[in-house]
Amino acid sequence: MASVFAVMNRSPPPAYRSRYPNEKMNAALKFIASATIIALIGAAAFCWTHGIRSTRDLHNYREMTACQHPVVESLADGKVFDGMPESNLLSLHTPKWTETYGCYSTFGFTPQGYDYVTVSTVNNRVCSAHAGSCTWRWTYFASTPSDVLDTVHAIESLTKVIEQTPNTENVLRPLLVAEYAKLGLHPQANPNDGG
Repeated sequence: MASVFAVMNRSPPPAYRSRYPNEKMNAALKFIASATIIALIGAAAFCWTHGIRSTRDLHNYREMTACQHPVVESLADGKVFDGMPESNLLSLHTPKWTETYGCYSTFGFTPQGYDYVTVSTVNNRVCSAHAGSCTWRWTYFASTPSDVLDTVHAIESLTKVIEQTPNTENVLRPLLVAEYAKLGLHPQANPNDGG
């Protein structure tokens, strides 16, 4: 009987004893690995849906979310969106300045300078929105047709050259008129006549 008693009170072998802590450690490591993978997938999904593709984008996103401008908040909240009617935009916020080239308009909601918040429209529909400063910039959406952008950039460039070198006006003015015509505008022959 003593031998049965000794067998019953015998402690488990060392290999059997050390298996329990390893199972707990393995379960903890599996949990940590799973939580890390889930966090990484969540972070990747967040970055993808918010247009963050680099550390620079992450910096810009953080700066944009720290901006307390009401138009920036409306853009971030989705109150101002791509395709929104221009009249709805203007009923929400009053621009500080406007540039209009026929069917294309840009509304600036900050004084012109280092900081900027701009929303552009084509045919009275919101098509692009940008915010930024001298250290960051954020594009909310940009669906302006490339031909309209090219025409606006050409008008701005030609106008700047004519202003800086007035003796080139006779040569460049027909090009400028042709660019304006692409947007449905017909400026007068002399820009000083209100064209």
